[in-house]
Amino acid sequence: MSTMPGTAPITVINVFAVAAEHAENFQRMWTQCLEILRTATGFVDSHLHSSLDPTVRFRFVNVAHWDTEAHWHFAVNLPELVALIATVPYEQNPASYGVAAGWPPPNS
Repeated sequence: MSTMPGTAPITVINVFAVAAEHAENFQRMWTQCLEILRTATGFVDSHLHSSLDPTVRFRFVNVAHWDTEAHWHFAVNLPELVALIATVPYEQNPASYGVAAGWPPPNS
């Protein structure tokens, strides 16, 4: 079954380059962002993962799920979120993904 682009559930994966000494401040900022996003239409869930190796470049990885890509795009452009992210001194690389393969197979 195919769906129109932008109408299927998506996973958003965002990796963050955060030095070990800034981890606590980063987690506070991430929680503030989550407080904004979790009330947005189409938000499903979000989980922040922390590397077990403090020397890796991308110390934190956020995995979030949204009802559609359109919901995610709308939410990340909310003025209060844009203003908060503008103050963030951490490199981040967000992108949206759909399932390409796995077990059990998608749509099984």
